[in-house]
Amino acid sequence: MMEFTLCQFDGDGHIKVALQLAGSTLVARYEADTIEGVIWPAFTTLHRADGLWQSTCFEIFLGQPDTPSYLELNLSPDGGWNCYKFDDVRTGMTTSDGFEVTDIETRGELIEARVRWPGATTSESWSLGLSAVIEMADSNLQYYALSHGDKPDFHDPSRHVLVRTNDL
Repeated sequence: MMEFTLCQFDGDGHIKVALQLAGSTLVARYEADTIEGVIWPAFTTLHRADGLWQSTCFEIFLGQPDTPSYLELNLSPDGGWNCYKFDDVRTGMTTSDGFEVTDIETRGELIEARVRWPGATTSESWSLGLSAVIEMADSNLQYYALSHGDKPDFHDPSRHVLVRTNDL
């Protein structure tokens, strides 16, 4: 298991993230319990949906090092999820079966997802980006990531970290 802390863009908030890989199942847990005033949609059912990043959404970016293509997984507390493949940074986006969410559980401001990841064993290391968009009660959005540049850009590979498959 690996643990990470996401920092808020232009703020001092943080979100804790834990990832654990068992075979081809990735368990991702995001805890946003230190942030007050979050709009946390109630869980309905697992369903694929687009545009999840326009409200409270948790994201995982994974690609092989030195390769421009990557996958993006979006998770919503309401059970919405989707996976996209990009040919390069923000280009060539298509819906992908690179990840399949099999379960989402929420407790308070915690979301835990079980994700089937068939490509987990295809590389010894991965470029990993973790992020979150948090919708606040005043309808403003807050942005969280491992690190930020001049603006929030979750696709920026210079803000991702290299992880070994065996460490997950």
